Amino acid sequence: MKKIALIGCGVWGKNHARNLHQMGALAGIIDPGANGQELASEYQVPLFTDIASIKQTDNDISALVIASPDMTHYEYGMQALQAGFDVLMEKPLAMNYQHAEQLCDVAQQKKAILMVGHLLRYHPAFNCLLQAVKQGMIGEVQNIISIRHDVFDTPRDSDLLWGYGPHDASMIAPLASFYMSDGQQQLSNVSFYGDVTKEVMLGFAFSNGVQAQISLSWQAPKKRLLMVQGTQGQLVFDDAKPDGEKVIARVQDAPAKNLPYKHTQPLLEELQHFHDMLVTRGTP
Repeated sequence: MKKIALIGCGVWGKNHARNLHQMGALAGIIDPGANGQELASEYQVPLFTDIASIKQTDNDISALVIASPDMTHYEYGMQALQAGFDVLMEKPLAMNYQHAEQLCDVAQQKKAILMVGHLLRYHPAFNCLLQAVKQGMIGEVQNIISIRHDVFDTPRDSDLLWGYGPHDASMIAPLASFYMSDGQQQLSNVSFYGDVTKEVMLGFAFSNGVQAQISLSWQAPKKRLLMVQGTQGQLVFDDAKPDGEKVIARVQDAPAKNLPYKHTQPLLEELQHFHDMLVTRGTP
């Protein structure tokens, strides 16, 4: 088992710590705050002051999971890659294209694994829907609508676009492009409307004719919905439904039906995939 250290011990960082510990891979915490001390004590692993101090005390740690606030991702990611670590970066990879490109370039130069934590790509219900699309259940994809709404009264460490948007984009990308010959999501048009602190509407047109819309809100009743319309029917991933009922298929004139899928923990699946890439040196 590869040894992995964690940077960031907020709400989501604690989830990473728990799952890494369950895998037997958690080997250190990097967080000077009370949360870091608490987690290091709970899981009986060393508490490091910074990335550089890991190399000085534990050369067996080969990878880092970065779950710190969004604005710190580029800084910590660059430090980690330059120090020779493989990296799983929570979404987003960086806050602008130039920084993301630089991280990818350094990873390539260092022959390092650099993976982005797009959690919903590992959700069993989404993968069930994706496989149904790939198998042609609803014909060719025409339109995709993704809705991610909730009500927040407290300040967030990132805006609505960065806090929510990557989830939806990560699901739309493979749905819109899996049958394109070059595998690329060629955007022909993008539209944006709204306030990134309240509500946002995004529109995408792809060169293969697929249209997609994302609706994001921090002032609407909670809803997590992905709808894919094809030439022969519709597939829906409704995360508000109970497990086993989250994927609904409506094909032509047939009655709506639930599609079965195996229940798995998305974050654990994501971390196990990262660990597999550490071993095989494959592309995440």
